[in-house]
Amino acid sequence: MIETYGGDDRACKGRFKEIDAGQRIELTFGEGVAKMKLYAELLRAMLEDQLAWIRDNSHTRRISEENGRSSLAYALDADRLARSGDAAKAGAKAI
Repeated sequence: MIETYGGDDRACKGRFKEIDAGQRIELTFGEGVAKMKLYAELLRAMLEDQLAWIRDNSHTRRISEENGRSSLAYALDADRLARSGDAAKAGAKAI
């Protein structure tokens, strides 16, 4: 636990909704790699993969038009669910 809140300090917003927060907790996962650093590494690897295919069309790409499009569709669905407040319901259905 990082902080405990009381009184008026408990009121905050998250996902466009009012929240009564009693504590701030930090959760970590993985090997402590910063999210933006990991994202930059993944983006760099994706671009290297695409450049290798441009240079040599026999190179088998890890990211193709098909899986790139489906990844974008998943991201848009996740964003829509988060904004609508239905994300918890969708997670419950997946279990």
